[in-house]
Amino acid sequence: MRYNYQNISKHPIETGSYIISTNQINNSKAIIYNWINLRLPGAIVYGKPRVGKTSLINYIRHTMETDFGFRIPNFHIKWTNHLSSKENTFFENMLSEVNHGIPFEGRPSEKRKRLSNFLINVVEESNQNKIIFFIDDAQRLKNNDFEWLMDIFNELDSFGISLITILVAQEEIIETLNSFKRYKKLQIVGRFMADDYRYTGFIKKEDFEAVLNEYDNYTEFPPESNITFTKHYFSQQYDEGFRLMNSIDDFLKAFATIQDDHNILEFREIPALYVIRAIEYTLKNYGIFGENLSELNVQHWLDAIENSGYIIANTNLYKDKKVDEFYFNNNF
Repeated sequence: MRYNYQNISKHPIETGSYIISTNQINNSKAIIYNWINLRLPGAIVYGKPRVGKTSLINYIRHTMETDFGFRIPNFHIKWTNHLSSKENTFFENMLSEVNHGIPFEGRPSEKRKRLSNFLINVVEESNQNKIIFFIDDAQRLKNNDFEWLMDIFNELDSFGISLITILVAQEEIIETLNSFKRYKKLQIVGRFMADDYRYTGFIKKEDFEAVLNEYDNYTEFPPESNITFTKHYFSQQYDEGFRLMNSIDDFLKAFATIQDDHNILEFREIPALYVIRAIEYTLKNYGIFGENLSELNVQHWLDAIENSGYIIANTNLYKDKKVDEFYFNNNF
């Protein structure tokens, strides 16, 4: 299949409309699928900012029907109401996030009933008896929000429908979990926090190898073209044996150098966002549409990492945060 390389603007690297498979995504997907198979009512996936938690949700929702062999109704609920916790606002948010056509009309009780009826109809049309909420930024949920979620859970349960709620959140949600346990709110813990899983950034060399291998060998655009992302940007070089994987050691050395130069302590857990941005910068700037290089070295990766925003984010946003000693002591 011939491809017009000049039509570069539509490539996923340029549009950002793709999700790359990583070790972190695959490991987490296995955990979440197990929760779904067990009909666990609710659990937590938590981690540091920018490690790729939202990408995890999108990836699972994209692959779930193929992997299970049937469609399970599911919704990606992005929680933005972190300033107030009112019943009216809660059900407006929920109706809006499940794409209901009438999210704002009526009293809170009417919105509550409208949401329940909508979810029941969605489940009936799917011929399933379960539904999944992926609640993004779930650390913003307040105590009352959990009470109203419990009302939804109980309402669906009365119709024989299992609600599975996956709370995807930053690390502070563990403080919420511990608080519920201290105050014996076990009905909330049991329904929404029955298990938890820590979603990490890139920790080991194998994590970097896996993602570079995806770009080199397991991505494709256009569909059925057999043109991987690396081949698209390094077309002639690719035919001569060029692979991003060839420079894995230089990539890791560049991260180590930047950590040392900028005194960034959280070396052992690098957010996926900056790894992906560095790779994308490399493809765009060093391939046939840029400098057209035949090989990469440490300096190229240094420039790519700097342009990913990693240095600014870690020296400004995280410099006062306590280092997670468990992950700090892991080695590449």
